[in-house]
Amino acid sequence: MIKAINTYATSVLTFGFGIVKWAPTDLENLQTKMRMLLTRYRFHHPRAVKERLTLPWHMGGRGLNDIIQLHDKQVKLLQTYFVNKQVMLPLYAAVVKADDRYTPLDLVRANENELTTDEEYNVKRQWSQKALHGRHPCDLSQQYVDIEASNNWLTNADLFAETEGFLTAIQYQVILTRNYKKYIL
Repeated sequence: MIKAINTYATSVLTFGFGIVKWAPTDLENLQTKMRMLLTRYRFHHPRAVKERLTLPWHMGGRGLNDIIQLHDKQVKLLQTYFVNKQVMLPLYAAVVKADDRYTPLDLVRANENELTTDEEYNVKRQWSQKALHGRHPCDLSQQYVDIEASNNWLTNADLFAETEGFLTAIQYQVILTRNYKKYIL
């Protein structure tokens, strides 16, 4: 399901990222709606951490594309393309010179706009700093744990989306069990 969402749904958005101006709140709202839909259809547990959805599988995440990160990456790629081409072709130089806040690329100030590069590391750091949900990434970071083997079930288990969401919620220890009632509540 994640591959289908990444392939078909988010790719439609990326075509317009350099053309249509998206406010950061619009992108966050879109990401929130996507999480709500995943929760409604039991792919994502309501008490589960949202940072895990956008991390890649090899880092213990669910592999969903982060829309905000995709937007920033696409805009930066288009900016570098136009800036590099302006040296060789006068048409591109005219486009760069004329684009003064007319498009989301803002080619006049393309070199001034620096975007974050290591977003996955920041998301993993935010996830591991949480009191309850951060236990799982801390357990994975122990020296005796094989991270690849521990996360292999996310890609090779061929589980239903509901089952995968339920298993990740068990890893967070947010499912109401006797142990949860005794030690966490």
